[in-house]
Amino acid sequence: DIDADIIIINTCAFIESARKEAVDNILDVAWLKENRHLKGIIVTGCLAERYREEIFEEMPEVDALLGVGSIHRIVDAVRAVEAQVKAQETAKKSLDAACKYRSFEDKNTVELGGDRVLTTPDYAAYLKIAEGCDNRCAYCAIPYIRGGYRSRPMEELVREAKELSALGVRELTVIAQDITRYGIDLYGKVCLTELLKELCKLDFRWVRLHYLYPELIDDELIDEIASEDKIVKYLHTSVDSGIEVLLLSCEHLYDIVILFFKLVILTLVAVNNSFYKVFEEKSVYAEKFSVTNGSSEQTSHNVSSALV
Repeated sequence: DIDADIIIINTCAFIESARKEAVDNILDVAWLKENRHLKGIIVTGCLAERYREEIFEEMPEVDALLGVGSIHRIVDAVRAVEAQVKAQETAKKSLDAACKYRSFEDKNTVELGGDRVLTTPDYAAYLKIAEGCDNRCAYCAIPYIRGGYRSRPMEELVREAKELSALGVRELTVIAQDITRYGIDLYGKVCLTELLKELCKLDFRWVRLHYLYPELIDDELIDEIASEDKIVKYLHTSVDSGIEVLLLSCEHLYDIVILFFKLVILTLVAVNNSFYKVFEEKSVYAEKFSVTNGSSEQTSHNVSSALV
């Protein structure tokens, strides 16, 4: 049991397992509303953004919806749900979906960053350097859920990283839907290498890079990864599933680059029996991949399993 009057459920909706988990969580909380004293349920995040027209109809227990561009409307949503609860108690019946609170402001203009609440172990933290994605693969919903690519200012990121370091964080994971594109929208050029140089001046022991796209991995970035002791020596990149129909359906240059990249990997593996030969001189390894199929399911594999 819980003491809360209203529960806010933040959701993911990119892959099927995340959607299922979000729906299950909503239904679990709905049981509390039905059988305990919980009064209201607010659903936020990607599930609300992606299925804004369906949620109220499919799950009438939900009292309010906030899209990814409306995170600053949390207090408004809580107050609205309180008012809705009073109205329902007075009318002694549930409100129609049209009467329930919803807010879906422009996700491309929402302010990024803000105060941090660490939910990771004390020694580790994520630093999100950008939001959204401009790659627009035909099979991927991220640009439609999270919006276009928006980098956070470098000085803001360095300031946040200093705060994390002061809290005792020693392992920093740099993340975004595509970190290799960092800075191109703000500064007119890719600035990931420059950002990494600044982050590595701080008191971190390890800096990990998650979600690099091959089309923008250049010699400058590889040299920085190789020469900087703090940067963990692997590339967490994405390789599409290899289904020809899927690859042909993709809508931008990245997919052609990916197909070429995969063919190069397969050739190197066949000749050398090891992908590590690609970056052997620089001691940089691409030993982890996120492999996607047409339903946007993702799993992680090492090099050998990713290429089977």
